[in-house]
Amino acid sequence: MKNINLVILDGSEEFAGQLKSCLELNEQLSVCGVSGNGNVGISLINQFKPDVVVLNLVLSGMDGFGVMDYIRQNKLNCAIIVVSNFSDEKIVNAAIAKGAKYYFVNPVSAETVALRIPDVLSEAPSYNASPE
Repeated sequence: MKNINLVILDGSEEFAGQLKSCLELNEQLSVCGVSGNGNVGISLINQFKPDVVVLNLVLSGMDGFGVMDYIRQNKLNCAIIVVSNFSDEKIVNAAIAKGAKYYFVNPVSAETVALRIPDVLSEAPSYNASPE
């Protein structure tokens, strides 16, 4: 299996750090960039062309929906995993409609998100709105 490049966009430095540390334990996963700012995230996505973007909807600058719109409008080939505090069905459905292949509602562990990386690289979208 080839290396999987990832960008993490999450306003929680603590969670982003935990996720990065967890992902780096797997030799096949490479975290190319981490930011809590959506505008910086767009730059990281353009620079590194990641296979997967792990994204929170609440970011400084451009929010997660804006990042997903950018990815879709520019036909960028990256899978999106959303990790969010929002469990409202309308928000979850909007994220999926904008391209999220997986949606986690916090609290969720970094390990659980890491386990879903291979799933989002397959064609079938998944959905998990249940807290752990």
